[in-house]
Amino acid sequence: MQHKEKVRKKEEKLRSWSLLRSDLKARSKGHAKVKLKKRRKYKKPKKGEKMKKGVVAGLLVIFLLGILSASSQAAIKFKAGYFSPADPYESEDPEGTKIPESGLVYGAEFSTNFLGKLGLGLEANYFTWEKSSIKGQIIPALVTLYIFPSKSFYFGAGGGYYLTRVEAAVKAIASNIGYHGVVGLNMIGGHVFLEARYSTCDIKPEDWKDEATGGPADGPEVNIGGVTLILGFSL
Repeated sequence: MQHKEKVRKKEEKLRSWSLLRSDLKARSKGHAKVKLKKRRKYKKPKKGEKMKKGVVAGLLVIFLLGILSASSQAAIKFKAGYFSPADPYESEDPEGTKIPESGLVYGAEFSTNFLGKLGLGLEANYFTWEKSSIKGQIIPALVTLYIFPSKSFYFGAGGGYYLTRVEAAVKAIASNIGYHGVVGLNMIGGHVFLEARYSTCDIKPEDWKDEATGGPADGPEVNIGGVTLILGFSL
């Protein structure tokens, strides 16, 4: 019985991946040759891409300076929330699988305040989903600049590195720089907080790589960002 169950699950994965690949090919009909050439040809980074990386690097430098200038005001925060993608890729399999799906997200942040009403946070999150024999993960590493108009209310913006992984018959990974904005409310003396966050990160078909071989893999053009509602506590 166990052997039959393993065979059934493997067949489901193969069928789901086959449907996803067929869907991608159908949507890109008439452009397949162009996309193939783009994958094989080396492309120099665009000016915009260099600027994105420069912004993230600059925020990291400011964060370190903030730690040095106000280490006594540092805090560790733990977060849990619900993520809903803003513009997922919708496949045409029988269950209507989306990449990514909605679900619970968890994370931790090291933050520090400086210059009175400013703060910086260095954060890592983990989000996973599974549907129709397709699994996926999104793991962002983020830097956020916060502004505190009052003790209870704050808002901020930042950027970071987003890594995503999709597993079916083939394991594919992709990554890019993304951005986010956040508004929050501190409660119980700042030990408990609520946040609403919007993020955006574009993944292009040429960004997908086969995890096993490192070569190109079939994958959709998708924005893996969205809206996240968060509840957390600070130590």
